[in-house]
Amino acid sequence: MLPHFPVAKETLDKSVVARRCAPARAVDCQGGYGMWKEAFDAGKGDVFTISVAEIVSVRGQAIAAQPPH
Repeated sequence: MLPHFPVAKETLDKSVVARRCAPARAVDCQGGYGMWKEAFDAGKGDVFTISVAEIVSVRGQAIAAQPPH
């Protein structure tokens, strides 16, 4: 699951191919958002500019590479 990943508006616009009829289940991302916003405001955080599909793929690879708990 990716509860929070900041993307540029242009990235989101290019990545959305259809709108869902039913709203998606809300996910609590305030903790992750707060940490990112603080870093962003300090000039140490940024947004993804690759497609959402690429973000999901990269994160999936990183998760798969982690040793089991």
